[in-house]
Amino acid sequence: MGRDGLNMSFLMGPTIANGTGCNEKNLQKGIHKVLRILAAVGAEEIGTHHNKGRTLNVKQVSYHEFEKFVKEESSRPLADLSTPLCSTHQMGSCRMGFNPKQSMVNEIGETWEMEGLYVPLGGCVARY
Repeated sequence: MGRDGLNMSFLMGPTIANGTGCNEKNLQKGIHKVLRILAAVGAEEIGTHHNKGRTLNVKQVSYHEFEKFVKEESSRPLADLSTPLCSTHQMGSCRMGFNPKQSMVNEIGETWEMEGLYVPLGGCVARY
């Protein structure tokens, strides 16, 4: 129940328990890709929020150990987790401005570092 007494259960989204709601295989594929992306962009330690999951220091393992970790962690079942699957969507974390020394994107949301790359939706906040 919300503070105003309204039933807010619809905000909780779909469930994967008992094979209903989200497609577990697609979520596992997403975890697989995210672990690889994090390592590729230089993360020192990667892992998941799975209650039986592990973390891995990427810079201290071999290619074989990294591949094994990604495969194992992304194939864990997602039903009956002790914590819910969640996603955060940060807003306003990308400063918009008139020069690259004081902002990440220009006045139309295009990054200073790469032409044609735009930060969409609520990521930009104008701070002139």
